[in-house]
Amino acid sequence: MAMQVNTRSALDDALANTEQVILLVLGDGPGFDQIVANADHAILFPEAQAAVWVRDLSILTQKEKNDYGPGDPTYVACALSRTPRQVRAQVSRPAAKTMIFMEVLTAAQEEQQPSAPTVY
Repeated sequence: MAMQVNTRSALDDALANTEQVILLVLGDGPGFDQIVANADHAILFPEAQAAVWVRDLSILTQKEKNDYGPGDPTYVACALSRTPRQVRAQVSRPAAKTMIFMEVLTAAQEEQQPSAPTVY
């Protein structure tokens, strides 16, 4: 199950493992149980990948909110690369309800990274 973080320190702890690509699910409400389940199914290698559910977006900094879901509430997930942590993919609600997360994690793990995140 995705690690649920409810405090800033818990989020910092989740992001501290620089060996893992992080799939962040952002928000709560109708449909999020399915989105989190899809994220969980995408985690094939727990030592190298993790799903983290941030239900309360108030624990994010304004910069994180802008980076993770460019100020658009239709973005409900993003993938962060290993160190240095950078957003490599942003996922919209319709895409998050499909099995797109495996592709998203693959994009986040690629060595050659595009200058802007891939948007799904």
